[in-house]
Amino acid sequence: MPAEHELLVARLKAIDAITTLVGIRITPGGRLQGNVLPAITYERVTGTEVNHSAGTTNTARVRFEVTCWADGYVDAYTLAALVRGDGAAGAETGLSGWKDANGNVWHLVLGPVDAPEQTIPGQDKNVSAVINFITKHCEDNIADYLKKGKFKVEYLKYDWSLNEQPKKKQAVSK
Repeated sequence: MPAEHELLVARLKAIDAITTLVGIRITPGGRLQGNVLPAITYERVTGTEVNHSAGTTNTARVRFEVTCWADGYVDAYTLAALVRGDGAAGAETGLSGWKDANGNVWHLVLGPVDAPEQTIPGQDKNVSAVINFITKHCEDNIADYLKKGKFKVEYLKYDWSLNEQPKKKQAVSK
């Protein structure tokens, strides 16, 4: 019987739309900075044996955290939607509703990530993603203004020397 993580990886690699984007970059644990994107990482976060009055069932309820990495929010969201799927058990559409080789049905614990509702006129996709997030948490008149995109995003040059700490003098032992 394949281990749960082997089933997870095999399922993701069996979906052409996912492997077209990430190739073989489906790995356990974290992602090293500088690695090629997009990529998927996964980690087993919990596992509980399923028992009943007659004893053990030799099965477990396992939870994985699956993280989708990409160059921007929209690309990461697109990859996450492919991993999530549409819940059609028989189709190659992701993890949601999939029945694995051991007869287990995979379910998503968390709901879908918020999709970027729109591209903000005159802004790139990263600024648009931030504005879409902000507009969910501000007053309607401010949200309406931001969605028009009639503003310019500028970044201040940060003086990193502000973070420097004075060097402490070391005591010399005799």
